[in-house]
Amino acid sequence: MNRGAVHPFFHPTTVVIVDDNKDFLVNFSLRLGERLAYRLFSSPLDALQYVNDNPASNLLLSKCITSHSDELYNIYCENLVEVNVNALQSELSNRQRFLEKSVVIVDYDMPGMNGIEFCRLIRDANVKKILLTGVADEKLAVRAFNEGVIDKFIMKQDNVGIASINECIASFQDDYFEEKGGFIKSSLNNVAFGFLLSPEFITLFDSLRELNEVVEYYLTGEPSGYLMLSADGSVNHLMVMSDKEMHAHAEVIKDYEGPDDLYRLVEQREVIPYFSKQGGYYSPEIADWKKHTYLCSPVDAAGRYYYALVRDPSFFVQRKHSIFQYSEYLDSLD
Repeated sequence: MNRGAVHPFFHPTTVVIVDDNKDFLVNFSLRLGERLAYRLFSSPLDALQYVNDNPASNLLLSKCITSHSDELYNIYCENLVEVNVNALQSELSNRQRFLEKSVVIVDYDMPGMNGIEFCRLIRDANVKKILLTGVADEKLAVRAFNEGVIDKFIMKQDNVGIASINECIASFQDDYFEEKGGFIKSSLNNVAFGFLLSPEFITLFDSLRELNEVVEYYLTGEPSGYLMLSADGSVNHLMVMSDKEMHAHAEVIKDYEGPDDLYRLVEQREVIPYFSKQGGYYSPEIADWKKHTYLCSPVDAAGRYYYALVRDPSFFVQRKHSIFQYSEYLDSLD
């Protein structure tokens, strides 16, 4: 998937499918991915109420972003923005997160309200809209697309289009979080999170996401990287550290006359060190430094960043059992 950067956070959402033909709804749903959450509606009025009720909350954004004035800098800017990326993990305690509606697929030809009218009445501008239409309605669909009322239209008779619906949904869900997390991403410190713009990191991230069947992820700041969760709640922490940060860690170890083996491993970029109780850096009271180091690999050929994938990270073990898992949500839909 080609994109400019990995999102600050991502979690599964619910797709709404609307068609007055119940048989079509059932047959269409059988083509969807097994891990896709969706709701079927044969009544456009019921569907519209479901989509517009309980819209996506901006509470997470308010937890992460602090905007304040500072007299020292008011000559140069009116507001200073502080981003607490660790607050993104609070979304894991939100049992309603999977209920967000990211994509609506609606038939054009329905009694009482056609699909274009339906899409015009959706209040959340971030929701992506796919219109199913017949040949006779294609011109109306093109006009609705050009006006921005819908994001895509698919001919119901087009078997190729129907077969590629999963790819289309995945792309639109990606767009949904691109817009939702855009302000957080634009407000991040590029020095600390510059790896987000690295094409090599994006390729690595997508590969690890597929390999570990990751369905939701959240940017972390201490240490930097991503918390990655599978549908059944398996947790990995993708730690990412810049070459400059690695050098700083090595210098701290040297200044404190720490273990020679530890210094060598960090200096040669073989492990990522992270001592959580000491603010991340080594200190002399560390009893067993090996418990706080992780084998790493370079993200890119230039060696600007290094990464380590930590399975079941210690800082998350106690919290893991209280998380509402995506697999539980899918079971509740069945």
